[in-house]
Amino acid sequence: MRMRKIEMPARRRYQRQPRRKVHRRPYATPEVYRIAALRAKALARAAAPFLACLALVLAVWGYSIALWDTAYSVGLGASGAAHAQR
Repeated sequence: MRMRKIEMPARRRYQRQPRRKVHRRPYATPEVYRIAALRAKALARAAAPFLACLALVLAVWGYSIALWDTAYSVGLGASGAAHAQR
């Protein structure tokens, strides 16, 4: 018996398509994003003390208004002027 030669399947001549280069837009480079991140961090650092002072001022202002209202009510009640307003 004669041995049959093993036939290899024909090799495909597959040429891989070269990868297309993605043309980045000039504003989308990593350096631009890094600079934007640094600017955002700097803005956050600058805004933090301002926001803290603003919160403190608003808290003191609200407390002073509440204190003023209480003092005014007590003063009116003590002087008897509360009845005149009704």
